[in-house]
Amino acid sequence: MKDRFVANQNAHLEMVLQQMTERLLQATSRLMARQGRPPQCNYEKKQNVWSLATSRRHCVE
Repeated sequence: MKDRFVANQNAHLEMVLQQMTERLLQATSRLMARQGRPPQCNYEKKQNVWSLATSRRHCVE
């Protein structure tokens, strides 16, 4: 029972962290665009990297 709770907590925290990361990347891209500088990172690429990293971690566990 405790293991399931911990797994659920981890999944929830991972989702929250991913949402925060996405919001930060979006805000950074908007800010840089407003300042006339091209974004240094590709938002979609970061999303794919995040998905790949989390899916790999789930496979290992």
